[in-house]
Amino acid sequence: KGSFIMSTQIVHITDTHCSFDDRIFFKELVSLAKKYECYQIVLSADKSVLRDMGGNIIKPGKYNNVNCIQMQFSGGNIFIIKCIRKFLPKIYKYLKYFKLDKKIIKYFKLNNIKPSIIHYHDLTFYKTAYAISQYYNCKLIFDCHEFYSSSPFDNGLTKKHLRLATAELLRLKRAVINSNYVISVTKNLDSIISLIKKDENHSVIYNSSIIPLNNKDKIINPEKKLTLVHEGSIGFDRGLKLMLDMFRDDYIRNNFKLKIIGKIGGREKDYFDSKVKELNLNDDNLECTGWVKYEELSNYLKGHIGIIFFEKTFNAYFSMPNRLFNYHCAGIPVICSKCADLTDMILSTKTGVMFERNIDSLREALKTIKENYTYYYNNVRNEAYKYHWDLQETNLYSIYEKVLNK
Repeated sequence: KGSFIMSTQIVHITDTHCSFDDRIFFKELVSLAKKYECYQIVLSADKSVLRDMGGNIIKPGKYNNVNCIQMQFSGGNIFIIKCIRKFLPKIYKYLKYFKLDKKIIKYFKLNNIKPSIIHYHDLTFYKTAYAISQYYNCKLIFDCHEFYSSSPFDNGLTKKHLRLATAELLRLKRAVINSNYVISVTKNLDSIISLIKKDENHSVIYNSSIIPLNNKDKIINPEKKLTLVHEGSIGFDRGLKLMLDMFRDDYIRNNFKLKIIGKIGGREKDYFDSKVKELNLNDDNLECTGWVKYEELSNYLKGHIGIIFFEKTFNAYFSMPNRLFNYHCAGIPVICSKCADLTDMILSTKTGVMFERNIDSLREALKTIKENYTYYYNNVRNEAYKYHWDLQETNLYSIYEKVLNK
């Protein structure tokens, strides 16, 4: 095993996610499996198969010596535990993880696992992870990714919004207090955590990209349309309406085309199809690739401008989308709707332009990038390495050493 610290067993607890999802726990486990004996507990409450970022089916078992870019899995051992299925929607959220700590402890005993650290992802697993840590008297790391409320508040904060936020903050407080270390993905979220955890046992690890850095020179042809790239799933909360309505504007329609790398499903697909027909969009304006394997993503990101069209929600306000880092590593400037952490990063790195959520503002932002493309492109090339996963891996190791030696 060489440099493996085999006496240190690390357990990550998370949930199933959709195929091709660029989740931070995949990257964390790839890094941690280089130094520790790692296990992942995957809690599954549906009939779907578990897939990785490349869309490959994951089965319970051992996966070692994995290439980080291929991402077939994250190294270490996998245990998939089925939860109670959805049968009564109103009480489902209370039953889904019923007595899971006992199930997991049973798995640990059968497989001779005695964890040194339980690393849980999101508030959903706090009670389960805390109960297990108490049983084994081990350390607890909380990966606090985001707030889940995606209700828009363009028209102001309502009592409903405040009630949802207060409830989530109360849950967050308990988790933060009882965890040895808290990792968050944005500075604004970390600032909230610092109000609760008044020590230095919290920090930010970005869900950075692992795709190769693109440092090639790029010259745009002013006679040809520039390609706007959206990478990831698309919903109404991610600007689907504006993404299509922008083609009502003659300047945007004549100077840009849209490439969507990801899936459009459900009611969004019906809306998308109707708008494409209404606006008479064709191959000259629109390209949809569907999901692509993660190791091939950099080939599909060969556009000119990456777009992030978040709506104004609690979830978006405290988020730092991984597609931003994928855009940076692919060497393309970005255009983003205004959200707290996104705005701070774009303004500090000068790698793109922010806009208000309307077509007039979007048009002016696109003009700014198009007319100053070399400036923004060179800034992306100069800044991208700072947010690649290699640096985040180093920070992750420091956190684990601090927690283990405390």
